[in-house]
Amino acid sequence: MPDHVFPVAIVGGGPVGLLSALLLARSGVECVLVERHANVINHPKAMSLTGRTMEIFRSLGLESAIKSGALDMQDRALAIWSRSLVGEEWGIIPLPRGADGKPANGATHCPQTITEQALLAALEKEPLASILFDHEVMAFSEHDNGIVRISVRRPASIVPVEFRCRYLIGADGAASPIRRGLQIQAEGPGDQGHFLNIFFRAAYGKHLHKRRAVLYQVLDEGRFEAFVAVNGDDLWLMHHFLMPGESPSDFDDERLQNMIREASGLPHEPVEILGASPWVMSPKVAHRFRSGRTFLVGDASARLSPTGGLGMNTGLQAAHNLAWKLSSVVRGAPDSLLDSYESERRPVALASFHTADAFRQEVFSTIEAGIEGDFQRVKQLIAASARAENPGEQLGVAYESGAFIPSDSHASGRVLPPIRVTDGDQVFPITYWIGYDWVLIAAGDSAHWQAAAESARTHLGPLIVRQIGGLDGVGDVDGAFLESFCLRPGGAVLVRPDGFVAWVCREHPNSPTEALHAAINQLLGTPCEG
Repeated sequence: MPDHVFPVAIVGGGPVGLLSALLLARSGVECVLVERHANVINHPKAMSLTGRTMEIFRSLGLESAIKSGALDMQDRALAIWSRSLVGEEWGIIPLPRGADGKPANGATHCPQTITEQALLAALEKEPLASILFDHEVMAFSEHDNGIVRISVRRPASIVPVEFRCRYLIGADGAASPIRRGLQIQAEGPGDQGHFLNIFFRAAYGKHLHKRRAVLYQVLDEGRFEAFVAVNGDDLWLMHHFLMPGESPSDFDDERLQNMIREASGLPHEPVEILGASPWVMSPKVAHRFRSGRTFLVGDASARLSPTGGLGMNTGLQAAHNLAWKLSSVVRGAPDSLLDSYESERRPVALASFHTADAFRQEVFSTIEAGIEGDFQRVKQLIAASARAENPGEQLGVAYESGAFIPSDSHASGRVLPPIRVTDGDQVFPITYWIGYDWVLIAAGDSAHWQAAAESARTHLGPLIVRQIGGLDGVGDVDGAFLESFCLRPGGAVLVRPDGFVAWVCREHPNSPTEALHAAINQLLGTPCEG
Protein backbone atom coordinates (compact mmCIF):
# COMPACT_ATOMS: atom_id res chain seq x y z
CA MET A 1 0.00 0.00 0.00
CA PRO A 2 2.77 2.60 0.67
CA ASP A 3 3.80 2.53 -3.02
CA HIS A 4 0.28 2.57 -4.36
CA VAL A 5 -1.56 5.79 -5.23
CA PHE A 6 -5.34 5.65 -4.88
CA PRO A 7 -7.16 8.09 -7.15
CA VAL A 8 -9.49 8.96 -4.25
CA ALA A 9 -9.48 8.34 -0.49
CA ILE A 10 -12.55 8.90 1.71
CA VAL A 11 -12.29 9.51 5.44
CA GLY A 12 -15.52 8.62 7.23
CA GLY A 13 -17.72 5.55 6.87
CA GLY A 14 -21.12 7.07 7.56
CA PRO A 15 -23.83 7.21 4.88
CA VAL A 16 -22.17 10.07 2.98
CA GLY A 17 -18.73 8.45 2.94
CA LEU A 18 -20.17 5.07 1.95
CA LEU A 19 -22.19 6.61 -0.88
CA SER A 20 -19.14 8.53 -2.12
CA ALA A 21 -17.08 5.34 -2.29
CA LEU A 22 -19.86 3.37 -3.98
CA LEU A 23 -20.46 6.00 -6.67
CA LEU A 24 -16.75 6.27 -7.41
CA ALA A 25 -16.19 2.51 -7.56
CA ARG A 26 -19.14 1.97 -9.87
CA SER A 27 -17.84 4.76 -12.10
CA GLY A 28 -14.57 2.88 -12.51
CA VAL A 29 -12.53 4.88 -9.99
CA GLU A 30 -10.43 3.00 -7.45
CA CYS A 31 -10.85 4.34 -3.93
CA VAL A 32 -10.17 3.56 -0.29
CA LEU A 33 -12.51 4.33 2.61
CA VAL A 34 -11.12 4.83 6.13
CA GLU A 35 -13.40 4.72 9.19
CA ARG A 36 -12.23 4.87 12.81
CA HIS A 37 -15.11 2.78 14.14
CA ALA A 38 -15.11 -1.01 13.79
CA ASN A 39 -18.36 -1.10 11.80
CA VAL A 40 -21.37 0.91 10.69
CA ILE A 41 -23.60 2.30 13.43
CA ASN A 42 -26.11 0.20 15.37
CA HIS A 43 -27.97 3.21 16.80
CA PRO A 44 -30.61 4.83 14.53
CA LYS A 45 -30.02 8.50 13.98
CA ALA A 46 -31.31 10.20 10.84
CA MET A 47 -34.55 8.77 9.46
CA SER A 48 -35.91 11.01 6.70
CA LEU A 49 -34.99 10.27 3.09
CA THR A 50 -36.40 12.67 0.51
CA GLY A 51 -37.67 11.73 -2.91
CA ARG A 52 -34.49 13.13 -4.48
CA THR A 53 -32.33 10.95 -2.22
CA MET A 54 -34.46 7.90 -2.99
CA GLU A 55 -33.86 8.58 -6.72
CA ILE A 56 -30.13 8.22 -6.03
CA PHE A 57 -30.67 4.94 -4.19
CA ARG A 58 -32.94 3.69 -6.97
CA SER A 59 -30.23 4.37 -9.55
CA LEU A 60 -27.82 2.31 -7.43
CA GLY A 61 -30.24 -0.61 -7.12
CA LEU A 62 -30.68 -0.01 -3.39
CA GLU A 63 -34.29 1.17 -3.32
CA SER A 64 -35.69 -2.25 -2.33
CA ALA A 65 -33.14 -2.73 0.46
CA ILE A 66 -33.92 0.71 1.88
CA LYS A 67 -37.68 0.30 1.64
CA SER A 68 -37.59 -3.16 3.22
CA GLY A 69 -36.41 -1.55 6.46
CA ALA A 70 -38.44 1.64 6.16
CA LEU A 71 -41.30 2.73 8.36
CA ASP A 72 -44.77 1.91 7.05
CA MET A 73 -46.09 5.33 6.06
CA GLN A 74 -49.70 4.33 5.48
CA ASP A 75 -51.91 7.03 7.04
CA ARG A 76 -49.03 8.50 9.07
CA ALA A 77 -48.73 12.16 9.91
CA LEU A 78 -45.40 13.92 10.12
CA ALA A 79 -45.92 14.84 13.79
CA ILE A 80 -48.50 14.59 16.54
CA TRP A 81 -48.26 16.94 19.51
CA SER A 82 -49.90 15.67 22.70
CA ARG A 83 -49.66 15.59 26.49
CA SER A 84 -48.22 12.04 26.29
CA LEU A 85 -48.09 9.40 23.58
CA VAL A 86 -51.69 8.51 24.41
CA GLY A 87 -52.72 11.73 26.18
CA GLU A 88 -54.62 14.83 25.18
CA GLU A 89 -53.82 15.92 21.64
CA TRP A 90 -52.68 19.47 20.83
CA GLY A 91 -52.49 19.17 17.05
CA ILE A 92 -51.26 17.26 14.00
CA ILE A 93 -48.78 18.23 11.29
CA PRO A 94 -49.66 16.17 8.20
CA LEU A 95 -47.37 14.77 5.56
CA PRO A 96 -48.07 16.11 2.07
CA ARG A 97 -49.45 13.29 -0.06
CA GLY A 98 -50.14 12.66 -3.72
CA ALA A 99 -53.39 11.54 -5.31
CA ASP A 100 -52.46 7.91 -4.56
CA GLY A 101 -52.27 8.65 -0.83
CA LYS A 102 -48.52 8.02 -0.69
CA PRO A 103 -46.09 10.64 0.68
CA ALA A 104 -45.49 13.28 -1.97
CA ASN A 105 -42.29 13.08 -3.99
CA GLY A 106 -41.45 9.59 -2.73
CA ALA A 107 -40.29 10.58 0.75
CA THR A 108 -39.25 7.58 2.87
CA HIS A 109 -38.44 7.18 6.56
CA CYS A 110 -35.76 4.58 7.15
CA PRO A 111 -33.40 4.19 10.14
CA GLN A 112 -29.85 5.23 9.37
CA THR A 113 -28.74 1.76 10.47
CA ILE A 114 -30.59 0.21 7.50
CA THR A 115 -29.31 2.85 5.08
CA GLU A 116 -25.70 2.28 6.10
CA GLN A 117 -26.03 -1.51 5.99
CA ALA A 118 -27.46 -1.35 2.47
CA LEU A 119 -24.66 0.94 1.28
CA LEU A 120 -21.95 -1.17 2.92
CA ALA A 121 -23.31 -4.43 1.50
CA ALA A 122 -23.21 -2.92 -1.99
CA LEU A 123 -19.74 -1.41 -1.48
CA GLU A 124 -18.26 -4.70 -0.29
CA LYS A 125 -19.05 -6.18 -3.72
CA GLU A 126 -17.04 -3.54 -5.56
CA PRO A 127 -13.48 -4.70 -6.47
CA LEU A 128 -12.31 -1.10 -6.92
CA ALA A 129 -13.20 -0.15 -3.32
CA SER A 130 -10.96 -0.90 -0.33
CA ILE A 131 -12.65 -0.58 3.07
CA LEU A 132 -10.62 0.04 6.22
CA PHE A 133 -12.83 0.02 9.30
CA ASP A 134 -11.17 0.39 12.71
CA HIS A 135 -8.54 2.70 11.20
CA GLU A 136 -8.04 6.27 12.37
CA VAL A 137 -6.38 9.03 10.38
CA MET A 138 -3.48 10.48 12.35
CA ALA A 139 -2.26 13.05 9.84
CA PHE A 140 -2.55 14.07 6.20
CA SER A 141 -0.63 16.46 3.97
CA GLU A 142 -0.77 17.63 0.36
CA HIS A 143 2.43 17.78 -1.66
CA ASP A 144 3.53 19.71 -4.74
CA ASN A 145 3.58 16.56 -6.86
CA GLY A 146 -0.20 16.31 -6.67
CA ILE A 147 -0.21 13.63 -4.00
CA VAL A 148 -1.96 13.63 -0.62
CA ARG A 149 -0.23 11.51 2.02
CA ILE A 150 -2.39 10.00 4.76
CA SER A 151 -1.14 8.36 7.94
CA VAL A 152 -3.56 5.91 9.61
CA ARG A 153 -3.37 3.38 12.39
CA ARG A 154 -5.51 0.86 14.16
CA PRO A 155 -6.15 1.38 17.90
CA ALA A 156 -4.01 -1.58 18.91
CA SER A 157 -1.16 -0.64 16.58
CA ILE A 158 1.69 1.64 17.55
CA VAL A 159 3.16 2.17 14.10
CA PRO A 160 0.98 4.12 11.63
CA VAL A 161 0.54 3.00 8.04
CA GLU A 162 0.88 5.57 5.28
CA PHE A 163 -0.81 5.57 1.92
CA ARG A 164 -1.16 8.07 -0.89
CA CYS A 165 -4.02 9.40 -3.00
CA ARG A 166 -4.67 12.04 -5.63
CA TYR A 167 -7.80 13.42 -3.99
CA LEU A 168 -9.17 13.24 -0.46
CA ILE A 169 -12.80 13.43 0.68
CA GLY A 170 -13.48 14.41 4.29
CA ALA A 171 -16.78 12.79 5.29
CA ASP A 172 -15.73 12.56 8.92
CA GLY A 173 -18.63 14.28 10.67
CA ALA A 174 -19.40 17.57 12.37
CA ALA A 175 -16.18 17.59 14.42
CA SER A 176 -14.21 16.76 11.22
CA PRO A 177 -10.49 16.40 11.93
CA ILE A 178 -10.01 16.83 8.18
CA ARG A 179 -11.70 20.26 8.25
CA ARG A 180 -9.68 21.26 11.31
CA GLY A 181 -6.49 20.08 9.64
CA LEU A 182 -7.28 22.32 6.68
CA GLN A 183 -7.97 25.22 9.09
CA ILE A 184 -11.35 25.82 7.46
CA GLN A 185 -13.71 27.65 9.77
CA ALA A 186 -17.39 26.78 10.08
CA GLU A 187 -19.94 29.43 11.00
CA GLY A 188 -23.22 29.08 12.85
CA PRO A 189 -25.27 30.39 15.78
CA GLY A 190 -23.52 28.22 18.37
CA ASP A 191 -24.91 25.56 20.67
CA GLN A 192 -28.70 25.48 20.70
CA GLY A 193 -29.12 22.58 23.06
CA HIS A 194 -27.56 19.36 24.32
CA PHE A 195 -29.60 16.18 23.91
CA LEU A 196 -29.58 12.50 24.72
CA ASN A 197 -30.77 10.24 21.90
CA ILE A 198 -32.22 7.12 23.57
CA PHE A 199 -32.85 3.98 21.52
CA PHE A 200 -35.27 1.62 23.24
CA ARG A 201 -37.74 -1.20 22.83
CA ALA A 202 -41.31 -0.92 24.10
CA ALA A 203 -44.59 -2.29 22.68
CA TYR A 204 -46.20 1.10 22.09
CA GLY A 205 -47.42 0.49 18.54
CA LYS A 206 -50.47 -1.49 19.63
CA HIS A 207 -51.64 1.52 21.65
CA LEU A 208 -51.32 3.96 18.74
CA HIS A 209 -53.46 2.50 15.96
CA LYS A 210 -55.50 5.72 15.76
CA ARG A 211 -52.49 7.98 16.34
CA ARG A 212 -50.02 7.19 13.56
CA ALA A 213 -47.08 9.54 13.02
CA VAL A 214 -43.36 9.65 12.41
CA LEU A 215 -42.75 12.05 15.31
CA TYR A 216 -44.59 12.21 18.60
CA GLN A 217 -43.93 15.50 20.38
CA VAL A 218 -44.89 15.07 24.03
CA LEU A 219 -45.53 18.47 25.57
CA ASP A 220 -46.89 19.39 28.98
CA GLU A 221 -46.30 22.13 31.50
CA GLY A 222 -42.64 21.90 32.45
CA ARG A 223 -41.91 18.90 30.19
CA PHE A 224 -41.03 18.12 26.58
CA GLU A 225 -39.85 14.83 25.04
CA ALA A 226 -39.59 13.92 21.36
CA PHE A 227 -40.36 10.33 20.33
CA VAL A 228 -39.46 8.98 16.89
CA ALA A 229 -41.06 5.84 15.49
CA VAL A 230 -38.33 3.53 14.21
CA ASN A 231 -40.44 0.59 13.05
CA GLY A 232 -43.86 1.81 14.17
CA ASP A 233 -44.20 -1.05 16.61
CA ASP A 234 -41.68 -1.71 19.35
CA LEU A 235 -38.52 0.19 18.35
CA TRP A 236 -38.31 3.88 19.26
CA LEU A 237 -36.03 6.82 19.76
CA MET A 238 -36.54 9.51 22.37
CA HIS A 239 -34.64 12.79 22.28
CA HIS A 240 -34.25 14.19 25.78
CA PHE A 241 -33.12 17.77 26.30
CA LEU A 242 -30.30 17.99 28.84
CA MET A 243 -30.76 20.83 31.31
CA PRO A 244 -27.77 23.03 32.23
CA GLY A 245 -25.50 21.07 34.53
CA GLU A 246 -26.82 17.69 33.39
CA SER A 247 -24.46 15.18 31.82
CA PRO A 248 -25.20 12.00 29.84
CA SER A 249 -23.42 10.07 32.59
CA ASP A 250 -26.19 11.16 35.00
CA PHE A 251 -28.68 8.90 33.23
CA ASP A 252 -28.48 5.19 33.96
CA ASP A 253 -30.92 2.71 32.42
CA GLU A 254 -33.33 2.91 35.34
CA ARG A 255 -33.61 6.69 35.12
CA LEU A 256 -34.07 6.53 31.35
CA GLN A 257 -36.80 3.90 31.69
CA ASN A 258 -38.67 6.02 34.24
CA MET A 259 -38.48 9.09 31.97
CA ILE A 260 -39.82 7.12 29.01
CA ARG A 261 -42.66 5.54 31.00
CA GLU A 262 -43.75 8.90 32.36
CA ALA A 263 -43.66 10.68 29.01
CA SER A 264 -45.36 7.85 27.17
CA GLY A 265 -48.40 7.71 29.40
CA LEU A 266 -48.04 3.92 29.29
CA PRO A 267 -46.35 3.20 32.63
CA HIS A 268 -47.05 -0.54 32.61
CA GLU A 269 -45.36 -1.32 29.31
CA PRO A 270 -41.82 -2.74 29.84
CA VAL A 271 -39.02 -0.56 28.46
CA GLU A 272 -35.67 -2.00 27.34
CA ILE A 273 -32.85 0.49 26.79
CA LEU A 274 -30.84 -0.46 23.69
CA GLY A 275 -28.47 2.49 23.68
CA ALA A 276 -28.06 6.18 24.45
CA SER A 277 -26.03 8.66 22.43
CA PRO A 278 -25.46 12.34 23.29
CA TRP A 279 -25.57 15.00 20.61
CA VAL A 280 -25.40 18.77 20.37
CA MET A 281 -27.62 20.96 18.21
CA SER A 282 -25.02 23.31 16.80
CA PRO A 283 -25.69 24.01 13.11
CA LYS A 284 -22.86 25.47 11.08
CA VAL A 285 -21.64 25.67 7.48
CA ALA A 286 -17.99 25.56 6.47
CA HIS A 287 -16.60 28.67 4.79
CA ARG A 288 -15.08 26.49 2.06
CA PHE A 289 -15.93 23.04 0.74
CA ARG A 290 -12.62 22.59 -1.08
CA SER A 291 -8.99 23.14 -0.19
CA GLY A 292 -6.53 22.04 -2.86
CA ARG A 293 -7.08 18.32 -3.40
CA THR A 294 -9.31 17.86 -0.36
CA PHE A 295 -13.11 18.17 -0.27
CA LEU A 296 -15.60 18.32 2.59
CA VAL A 297 -18.96 16.53 2.40
CA GLY A 298 -21.77 15.71 4.81
CA ASP A 299 -21.63 17.11 8.34
CA ALA A 300 -17.98 18.01 7.79
CA SER A 301 -19.16 20.71 5.38
CA ALA A 302 -22.60 21.55 6.77
CA ARG A 303 -24.20 20.48 10.02
CA LEU A 304 -27.90 21.34 10.06
CA SER A 305 -30.59 21.43 12.72
CA PRO A 306 -32.40 18.07 12.62
CA THR A 307 -35.84 19.70 12.30
CA GLY A 308 -36.94 19.08 8.72
CA GLY A 309 -34.71 16.08 8.05
CA LEU A 310 -32.42 18.03 5.74
CA GLY A 311 -28.98 17.09 7.09
CA MET A 312 -28.28 13.60 5.79
CA ASN A 313 -30.15 14.29 2.55
CA THR A 314 -28.08 17.41 1.86
CA GLY A 315 -24.90 15.42 2.49
CA LEU A 316 -25.88 12.47 0.29
CA GLN A 317 -26.85 14.74 -2.57
CA ALA A 318 -23.57 16.64 -2.25
CA ALA A 319 -21.66 13.34 -2.47
CA HIS A 320 -23.60 12.53 -5.64
CA ASN A 321 -22.52 15.89 -7.06
CA LEU A 322 -18.85 15.46 -6.21
CA ALA A 323 -18.46 11.82 -7.27
CA TRP A 324 -19.10 12.27 -11.00
CA LYS A 325 -16.82 15.29 -11.12
CA LEU A 326 -13.98 13.40 -9.47
CA SER A 327 -14.58 10.52 -11.87
CA SER A 328 -14.37 12.91 -14.82
CA VAL A 329 -11.14 14.48 -13.58
CA VAL A 330 -9.56 11.08 -12.92
CA ARG A 331 -10.41 10.21 -16.55
CA GLY A 332 -8.71 13.38 -17.77
CA ALA A 333 -11.03 16.38 -17.36
CA PRO A 334 -9.35 19.55 -16.02
CA ASP A 335 -9.07 19.88 -12.26
CA SER A 336 -10.97 23.18 -12.52
CA LEU A 337 -14.21 21.19 -12.97
CA LEU A 338 -13.97 20.35 -9.26
CA ASP A 339 -14.39 24.01 -8.32
CA SER A 340 -18.03 23.70 -9.34
CA TYR A 341 -18.64 21.35 -6.39
CA GLU A 342 -18.44 24.26 -3.96
CA SER A 343 -20.15 26.79 -6.25
CA GLU A 344 -23.11 24.43 -6.66
CA ARG A 345 -23.43 22.76 -3.28
CA ARG A 346 -22.49 25.44 -0.73
CA PRO A 347 -25.48 27.66 -1.66
CA VAL A 348 -27.74 24.62 -1.32
CA ALA A 349 -26.27 23.85 2.10
CA LEU A 350 -26.82 27.46 3.19
CA ALA A 351 -30.43 27.39 1.98
CA SER A 352 -31.03 24.11 3.83
CA PHE A 353 -29.33 25.62 6.88
CA HIS A 354 -31.81 28.52 6.96
CA THR A 355 -34.82 26.29 6.23
CA ALA A 356 -33.90 23.89 9.04
CA ASP A 357 -33.28 26.78 11.42
CA ALA A 358 -36.71 28.26 10.63
CA PHE A 359 -38.26 24.90 11.49
CA ARG A 360 -36.19 24.81 14.70
CA GLN A 361 -37.49 28.23 15.72
CA GLU A 362 -41.05 27.08 15.09
CA VAL A 363 -40.57 23.94 17.21
CA PHE A 364 -38.83 25.81 20.01
CA SER A 365 -41.60 28.43 20.09
CA THR A 366 -44.20 25.68 20.40
CA ILE A 367 -42.25 23.99 23.20
CA GLU A 368 -41.83 27.25 25.11
CA ALA A 369 -45.57 27.98 24.91
CA GLY A 370 -46.42 24.49 26.18
CA ILE A 371 -43.96 24.51 29.03
CA GLU A 372 -45.45 27.82 30.13
CA GLY A 373 -48.94 26.25 29.97
CA ASP A 374 -50.23 28.33 27.04
CA PHE A 375 -51.83 25.51 25.08
CA GLN A 376 -54.03 27.83 23.07
CA ARG A 377 -50.85 29.28 21.63
CA VAL A 378 -49.49 25.74 21.14
CA LYS A 379 -52.52 24.81 19.04
CA GLN A 380 -52.21 27.97 16.97
CA LEU A 381 -48.53 27.35 16.22
CA ILE A 382 -49.16 23.72 15.24
CA ALA A 383 -52.05 24.70 12.96
CA ALA A 384 -49.83 27.26 11.20
CA SER A 385 -46.78 24.97 10.92
CA ALA A 386 -44.61 25.19 7.81
CA ARG A 387 -43.01 21.81 8.51
CA ALA A 388 -45.43 19.88 6.31
CA GLU A 389 -43.14 20.67 3.37
CA ASN A 390 -39.39 21.13 3.00
CA PRO A 391 -38.83 23.68 0.23
CA GLY A 392 -35.58 23.36 -1.71
CA GLU A 393 -34.68 19.80 -0.83
CA GLN A 394 -36.94 17.77 -3.07
CA LEU A 395 -36.80 18.15 -6.85
CA GLY A 396 -36.70 21.95 -6.75
CA VAL A 397 -32.95 22.46 -6.16
CA ALA A 398 -31.54 24.88 -8.73
CA TYR A 399 -27.87 25.80 -9.12
CA GLU A 400 -27.08 29.43 -9.86
CA SER A 401 -23.68 28.69 -11.40
CA GLY A 402 -21.55 25.63 -11.99
CA ALA A 403 -21.04 22.80 -14.45
CA PHE A 404 -23.94 23.52 -16.78
CA ILE A 405 -24.78 25.81 -19.70
CA PRO A 406 -27.70 28.20 -19.00
CA SER A 407 -30.72 27.79 -21.27
CA ASP A 408 -33.80 29.81 -22.21
CA SER A 409 -36.00 27.16 -20.59
CA HIS A 410 -34.19 27.63 -17.26
CA ALA A 411 -33.95 23.83 -17.10
CA SER A 412 -30.15 23.77 -16.96
CA GLY A 413 -28.75 23.48 -13.46
CA ARG A 414 -31.93 21.75 -12.27
CA VAL A 415 -32.76 18.11 -11.66
CA LEU A 416 -34.21 16.33 -14.67
CA PRO A 417 -37.99 16.52 -14.18
CA PRO A 418 -39.88 13.19 -13.83
CA ILE A 419 -41.59 13.41 -17.21
CA ARG A 420 -43.59 10.25 -17.83
CA VAL A 421 -42.86 8.17 -20.92
CA THR A 422 -44.24 4.90 -22.21
CA ASP A 423 -42.34 2.01 -23.76
CA GLY A 424 -44.73 -0.76 -24.73
CA ASP A 425 -46.79 -1.57 -21.66
CA GLN A 426 -44.43 0.23 -19.29
CA VAL A 427 -44.93 3.78 -18.05
CA PHE A 428 -42.07 5.34 -16.10
CA PRO A 429 -40.41 8.72 -15.43
CA ILE A 430 -37.34 9.60 -17.50
CA THR A 431 -35.42 9.94 -14.24
CA TYR A 432 -35.17 6.13 -14.41
CA TRP A 433 -32.60 6.62 -17.18
CA ILE A 434 -30.15 8.22 -14.78
CA GLY A 435 -27.41 6.04 -13.31
CA TYR A 436 -23.65 6.62 -13.47
CA ASP A 437 -23.42 7.83 -17.05
CA TRP A 438 -24.19 10.95 -19.04
CA VAL A 439 -27.51 10.75 -20.88
CA LEU A 440 -28.40 12.56 -24.10
CA ILE A 441 -32.17 12.67 -24.68
CA ALA A 442 -33.10 13.38 -28.28
CA ALA A 443 -36.42 14.84 -29.34
CA GLY A 444 -37.40 12.62 -32.26
CA ASP A 445 -34.97 10.85 -34.58
CA SER A 446 -31.70 10.32 -32.71
CA ALA A 447 -29.50 8.97 -35.52
CA HIS A 448 -27.39 12.12 -35.83
CA TRP A 449 -27.10 12.43 -32.05
CA GLN A 450 -26.01 8.79 -31.84
CA ALA A 451 -23.13 9.54 -34.18
CA ALA A 452 -22.24 12.67 -32.20
CA ALA A 453 -22.27 10.73 -28.94
CA GLU A 454 -20.02 8.06 -30.37
CA SER A 455 -17.30 10.60 -31.16
CA ALA A 456 -17.73 12.37 -27.81
CA ARG A 457 -17.42 9.37 -25.47
CA THR A 458 -13.61 9.47 -25.48
CA HIS A 459 -13.73 12.92 -23.89
CA LEU A 460 -16.94 12.80 -21.87
CA GLY A 461 -16.91 9.19 -20.68
CA PRO A 462 -19.88 6.82 -20.86
CA LEU A 463 -22.75 8.50 -22.70
CA ILE A 464 -26.15 6.89 -23.36
CA VAL A 465 -28.51 8.23 -26.01
CA ARG A 466 -32.27 8.04 -25.44
CA GLN A 467 -35.07 9.09 -27.76
CA ILE A 468 -38.53 10.50 -27.03
CA GLY A 469 -40.86 10.57 -30.02
CA GLY A 470 -40.14 9.55 -33.61
CA LEU A 471 -40.41 6.03 -35.00
CA ASP A 472 -38.12 4.31 -32.51
CA GLY A 473 -38.53 6.51 -29.45
CA VAL A 474 -40.58 6.09 -26.32
CA GLY A 475 -43.89 7.91 -26.10
CA ASP A 476 -44.43 11.12 -24.15
CA VAL A 477 -47.41 10.27 -21.92
CA ASP A 478 -48.38 13.82 -21.01
CA GLY A 479 -46.82 15.65 -23.94
CA ALA A 480 -44.53 17.49 -21.53
CA PHE A 481 -41.04 16.82 -22.92
CA LEU A 482 -40.78 19.46 -25.65
CA GLU A 483 -42.52 22.12 -23.58
CA SER A 484 -40.43 21.50 -20.45
CA PHE A 485 -37.20 22.27 -22.32
CA CYS A 486 -38.53 24.66 -25.02
CA LEU A 487 -37.45 22.05 -27.57
CA ARG A 488 -38.28 21.54 -31.21
CA PRO A 489 -38.08 18.14 -32.90
CA GLY A 490 -34.43 17.37 -33.56
CA GLY A 491 -33.18 19.08 -30.40
CA ALA A 492 -31.69 17.31 -27.41
CA VAL A 493 -31.02 17.54 -23.68
CA LEU A 494 -27.72 16.51 -22.08
CA VAL A 495 -28.06 15.24 -18.49
CA ARG A 496 -25.17 14.83 -16.05
CA PRO A 497 -24.53 11.58 -14.17
CA ASP A 498 -26.08 13.15 -11.05
CA GLY A 499 -29.36 13.80 -12.88
CA PHE A 500 -28.95 17.56 -13.37
CA VAL A 501 -29.53 19.08 -16.80
CA ALA A 502 -26.21 20.24 -18.25
CA TRP A 503 -27.16 21.54 -21.69
CA VAL A 504 -30.27 22.11 -23.81
CA CYS A 505 -29.97 22.22 -27.59
CA ARG A 506 -33.38 23.62 -28.59
CA GLU A 507 -33.42 22.53 -32.23
CA HIS A 508 -31.52 20.30 -34.61
CA PRO A 509 -28.10 21.94 -35.20
CA ASN A 510 -26.31 21.95 -38.56
CA SER A 511 -23.77 19.57 -37.04
CA PRO A 512 -24.85 17.68 -33.89
CA THR A 513 -21.27 16.49 -33.47
CA GLU A 514 -19.84 20.00 -33.45
CA ALA A 515 -22.61 21.26 -31.18
CA LEU A 516 -22.11 18.45 -28.66
CA HIS A 517 -18.34 18.85 -28.70
CA ALA A 518 -18.65 22.60 -28.13
CA ALA A 519 -20.97 21.95 -25.17
CA ILE A 520 -18.50 19.45 -23.69
CA ASN A 521 -15.67 21.96 -24.07
CA GLN A 522 -17.72 24.55 -22.21
CA LEU A 523 -18.85 22.12 -19.50
CA LEU A 524 -15.59 20.37 -18.75
CA GLY A 525 -12.94 22.55 -20.33
CA THR A 526 -11.68 19.44 -22.14
CA PRO A 527 -10.49 19.81 -25.74
CA CYS A 528 -13.04 17.77 -27.67
CA GLU A 529 -12.68 17.58 -31.45
CA GLY A 530 -14.66 15.63 -33.98
